[in-house]
Amino acid sequence: MAGEPKRGELSSVTVTAVEGPLARDLRAIAEGRQALPESKGRRHHFVPAFLLAAFAEPPGQRKGWMFQLDVRTGRPQRTKPDSAAFEKDLYAGEGDDLGDRSLEAFFSLVEKHTAPALKRLADSPLALTAEDRQTIAYFLSLQQSRTPAALSSTIENSQAAMELFLSVQFEDAASFAKTYREAVNDEASDQQIENFRERMKDGLVNGEVSLAEPRSQALQLLLHTSAPIAETVASLRWTLVSSETQQFVTSDRGIAMHDPTPPFPWTGHAWRSSPNAQTTVPLGPWRCLLVEAGPAGMGVDIASPSTVREVNLRTYGWAKRFVYGRTQSVVSDLRRDAKRKPRMVTRPKRTKQVLVEEADPSDPTVGAENVRRGWPKGYWEEDDDGNRRFMAYTVIDPSDRSTISSALTGGQAAQRALANRKLGRER
Repeated sequence: MAGEPKRGELSSVTVTAVEGPLARDLRAIAEGRQALPESKGRRHHFVPAFLLAAFAEPPGQRKGWMFQLDVRTGRPQRTKPDSAAFEKDLYAGEGDDLGDRSLEAFFSLVEKHTAPALKRLADSPLALTAEDRQTIAYFLSLQQSRTPAALSSTIENSQAAMELFLSVQFEDAASFAKTYREAVNDEASDQQIENFRERMKDGLVNGEVSLAEPRSQALQLLLHTSAPIAETVASLRWTLVSSETQQFVTSDRGIAMHDPTPPFPWTGHAWRSSPNAQTTVPLGPWRCLLVEAGPAGMGVDIASPSTVREVNLRTYGWAKRFVYGRTQSVVSDLRRDAKRKPRMVTRPKRTKQVLVEEADPSDPTVGAENVRRGWPKGYWEEDDDGNRRFMAYTVIDPSDRSTISSALTGGQAAQRALANRKLGRER
């Protein structure tokens, strides 16, 4: 996969609006013509057991045996697909909604249609139908976001976005007073409102204002964004990569992303973060789906041992805690390989939020804090009419409280961007 790999036969794909079995079921449920299947299970698999079962012995058996390796300790042990990659009540609501199993039922419905579609992909990749491609793309868009690690990242970003949005609302005292009287108390005095505004601003800076039911909100965001992400996945080039000698492994994320040429230093790995971005989805010891930039199509390729090694090291890097393989030797050897070749281990990057505003490129104060970090002072942006503007930016790491507080209290670009209400652009 490094460099320009040789590719086998490629079938072109015209991405059109189709309605496969999964889409028809989802439409029927949305229109009230069909009920969502019931689910009473509390062990919610964030990597589907059917996908893990491909790595088990006997193959495809959810109660078969496979090996997992703890990437923290290096300890391997036997496990079963039914006993791996799950969390109790992960997709249940919070608070009074803890007994709600509708989202777990929804995922079960998606998996019901995806399992046979992936089997058809493995058996005859060049004959993959548009309907199966749609189903698999939707499944992959969900897999990217449904793991505990991904949900935690979504919660962090949602919290940061909420704080930045509220900061804008509290920025102008007169505007806030007007809104407060309209929405809360039309008899409040100016001083009462101002005291409240100052308390809220202090609370934001100190991290004392938090989302209500953050996990439920993260799950709702997952559902709202899954369809457009699926469209992106379906529009990319797919290649079914087969191995004849070395075995692929999978992880507790189910996918791995790698982008060697991100457009900005803070850009994370994503489906289409740059023309060289690649996503790998191990489908079993002998097959892996490669999704990358390029015209929509379906290709096949034979993986060399070095390619399998590269894919497995990416899988290892993306594991939150466990990698899974058919044999103990394949996961243990991977652990040793990762220790010997740490630069080949691709790890996820935290999603950053970026505040931007138009700026004067000749102003020496613009981007000074970025230059000190070895980053560009700003970047040029071109609109649909070909007009170019120089943009100043402030990068916010939702996992780093100091970057959020700095954006709320100091930093010229951040403060100007907040005042101008240009918030939360992710790059």
